[in-house]
Amino acid sequence: MPAPWIFTFYSFKGGVGRSLAAANVAYTLAGSGRHVLLIDMDLEAPGLSSFLDRNNELEPPRGPRQSDVLTLLTELVTANWTGGDPETIVQNLPPISSFSRPVTAEKLAKLTPKLGELGRLDVLGLDDKRNYTDRLAALGLHGMPQDQLVSLSRLLRRYLKSSRFPHRPFWREKFQPPILTPYDYIIVDSRTGLTEIGGLCVGPLADRLVVFTGLNDQNVHGTLMFLKEVGLTPAARPTDAEPWDDDDSPASTADLGTVGPKPTMIVASPVPAGEIEAKQKRLKEIESRLGVVPQQISYHPQMALLESIFVRDYPDEYLASQYGNLTDRVQSLVGDNADYLVSELNSFFAKDTYQDWTRATETAIRLAPLQPDLARAFLPTLANHLASASPDDSSLRVNALLSQEPPVRPVALNNWGNALMAQAKGKTGEEATHLYTAATEKYAETVRLQPDDANVLNNWGNALSAQARVKTGAEADQFYTAATEKYAEAVRLRPDHADALNNWGTALADQARAKTGEEADHLYAAAIEKYTNAVRLRPDHADALKNWGTALTDQARGKTGEDADHLYAAATENYAKAVSLRSDDADLYYNWAIALSLRAKGKPGEEADQLHAAATEKYAAAVQLRPDHVGTLSNWGNALLNHASQKLREPGAEAYANELLDSAHSKLLQAGLEGLYNLACLHAIRKDVPPSISALTEAQNSGTTLTRPLIEAESDFDPIRNHPDFIAFLATLPT
Repeated sequence: MPAPWIFTFYSFKGGVGRSLAAANVAYTLAGSGRHVLLIDMDLEAPGLSSFLDRNNELEPPRGPRQSDVLTLLTELVTANWTGGDPETIVQNLPPISSFSRPVTAEKLAKLTPKLGELGRLDVLGLDDKRNYTDRLAALGLHGMPQDQLVSLSRLLRRYLKSSRFPHRPFWREKFQPPILTPYDYIIVDSRTGLTEIGGLCVGPLADRLVVFTGLNDQNVHGTLMFLKEVGLTPAARPTDAEPWDDDDSPASTADLGTVGPKPTMIVASPVPAGEIEAKQKRLKEIESRLGVVPQQISYHPQMALLESIFVRDYPDEYLASQYGNLTDRVQSLVGDNADYLVSELNSFFAKDTYQDWTRATETAIRLAPLQPDLARAFLPTLANHLASASPDDSSLRVNALLSQEPPVRPVALNNWGNALMAQAKGKTGEEATHLYTAATEKYAETVRLQPDDANVLNNWGNALSAQARVKTGAEADQFYTAATEKYAEAVRLRPDHADALNNWGTALADQARAKTGEEADHLYAAAIEKYTNAVRLRPDHADALKNWGTALTDQARGKTGEDADHLYAAATENYAKAVSLRSDDADLYYNWAIALSLRAKGKPGEEADQLHAAATEKYAAAVQLRPDHVGTLSNWGNALLNHASQKLREPGAEAYANELLDSAHSKLLQAGLEGLYNLACLHAIRKDVPPSISALTEAQNSGTTLTRPLIEAESDFDPIRNHPDFIAFLATLPT
């Protein structure tokens, strides 16, 4: 049964003890991180609504004609009369927020759990100041036929079960939109007695019942009559009873004093403090007549003077403890108590799959406010498993919980930053920027708490570098400078921190790619110094060797002659060392192939052939490891195309050039959309005008930006440049 769980609090006679119990249970649930809707359905004597209003528990009404539970019921009755599909009726009704009012944050503040966050507490009450008697009479519940009452109850249940409110949990960043969230519990304070309203609340509406009885004969007799009227046998539910729904386990709730088939808890309230012998005698009689030991709510002198939220205002009083016990039993009826949640967590841990770790997150979140220390024992392991599998909202939630208190707070904040970084890598634009910024904030807070942690400074530098890569110009330089400061501090604290040196080098190389001339050379030189030191400290640092090779390749692109050749040769040397350490890295072979292909462009004859052959060997290795990588296939096709262009300029090499073009054609077709532009070049080299124009048109339609200057500067189109069809196509392109 999906949340929310709907509990109806019912009493045959006298509603003060029941209404106060409903309110105190609702507040206790909110204090344990549960989202609760408290509904005052005592329509003829709305004491709960009046009490909450008088004590300024609720946020102000939205206007002079604040909608209330009577407004909602009127909408439902009207819809029920007109008929129609219940799901459509519910979807067309206003949201629950149109009728309810939240309890103020100030009134809930004292209940904040040690670990976790407060739940939301909304009240769907009654406005008894606005033509209340007339509106109640117009509702027409009294005398409503049984079948219509049952239909109305089902419609109300469907509406409440589908209700959502916008909620931003404490682990969710401010820039992220709220999540539409269901309530966990709906507590219905029912009308006293055997009435149409009582039937509406007790019938199909409720998942569970909490039935209050006094100790006198009239109350006990009336409660017995009520139980029989609604089909509940006044006897303890057998442990092998048929479950009422998916969350009902008679065996696990056998000690809770419930009757069935709908799980029903019996509560004796208020039980006087004095007259011990007479009280015990009466309780024994109730047990004998109802078949269960009732939960007890004692009388308290405060109740004669002023209704109170005891669990918040007088937490040391015995009545607060009893309301807490009642709440625990309410939660136990739906498997939401600490013992059950711990058992569920252990079962998830035993299975050890990512899906189970994710489900365990939800369980740990629910356990945290109930048993903080116990939950904290599970959370670090849970966070590690989630992070290693797929850093998503689950890992964010766990790390957010862990970050709340020492001594694990710095570790959790760092992990929280790592999870945000992992999320950001799959995003673009503003969404990525927001996530990187949020990660930066987590690292900054960690460093404030733990200034000498070089690993966190390294992570902080990575977050700043990532932001720099999506910026341009002076703004990008500012982020790179900030990243450099973090890497420098990490290396100062730990001179042997090879990873920080590698990341520092990568940030410098990334910054260099946006520069030209001496400024670029200066940054590349600084990057190479960092890579050199990283590899000196850790000769097996394959990532540093790969990044070093890439930096050398990119620097070589801006050079010519011996300067370029020297850089390409050094890049090749680094790739070769990296592959000897990590031979299953497709990116290494791919980057190595690019360096060889680029180097071959500046070589003549046989030397170029040897370099192209070596590049083909590396492309083939990359594709074998990663067959569907279109970038590799496209670049391989382009390299073959460039080699073919070189061979076409050599006397007697036409046959070999055509073989290369055939091979390039195959690779570019496999590359799909990414290979279209180069495919157009290939057809142009072969003087095939229609296929060349067709490939360019398809590339343009798929999002490739084509301009007249771009095509005019491409020498591969020279063989067809004067063809009328090509001239006509060129005229359609923007200048």
